[in-house]
Amino acid sequence: MSQLLNSVSKNIKLRNMSRKTEAAYVQWIKECILFHQKKHPKELNEKHIQSFLTHLAVNKNYSPSTQSQTLNAIVFLYREVLDQRIGDFSLFRKAKPKTHIPVVFSKSEAKTIILSLLLLKMRFNHFKVKHYLLFDSSCSFFKLMKYING
Repeated sequence: MSQLLNSVSKNIKLRNMSRKTEAAYVQWIKECILFHQKKHPKELNEKHIQSFLTHLAVNKNYSPSTQSQTLNAIVFLYREVLDQRIGDFSLFRKAKPKTHIPVVFSKSEAKTIILSLLLLKMRFNHFKVKHYLLFDSSCSFFKLMKYING
């Protein structure tokens, strides 16, 4: 296995790809080999690749971008390193993107925050809103109110 991974690294370096890409590709190829009980990739077919990519989405709950990077690593291995054509393995289960629900203040919450900040500004002339307001938007409304009130 290490000889194959060294060959992958060498091919990536020849193409002037980044070190991070090299590390990621080597890691994903290694994961794929381990997933298939250390079988050499020449022994694997499209069904094996489909099962590995589906495993990442279903069992590991990886993101679509991670699954895509893994797919790129495997395609690179077969096309550039092994010089081997593989069949159609596009029927694997795609990872679902995570849904992020934005946090939005109600009108009364926004009003309370603005009034509290104005009161603080009136109380302290040197008060700078940007230093205290929701540091990188990760501070919740309740943390801000706790900070303001005391």
